[in-house]
Amino acid sequence: ALVLGAIREALGPVIVVGPPRGEQRRFCEREGLAFEREGFADRAMRPDGSLVPRSEPGALITDPSLAAAQALRLAREGHDTICVHGDGPHALEIASAVRAALVAGR
Repeated sequence: ALVLGAIREALGPVIVVGPPRGEQRRFCEREGLAFEREGFADRAMRPDGSLVPRSEPGALITDPSLAAAQALRLAREGHDTICVHGDGPHALEIASAVRAALVAGR
């Protein structure tokens, strides 16, 4: 909250991107800051929507078609932004598949 308040004071109106649930979103709602929900095309999620920790097997989605399908699902669920991590072994292929799927809307 302190950091977001300082950012708003220094920069004026900004859009905060963060997890769909949690204190960051609640703070933005209370303070009238624009907030966009971020989803991850290339990260596995638990049934409650939390990310599977990278220390656990299967935390990363490395198949471009699976990442594209997840991105479409996230977009349909109302996520405002879709992230693809650039440090994965198939990041470029995943980003390309995600973009193509989102543009096609399929």
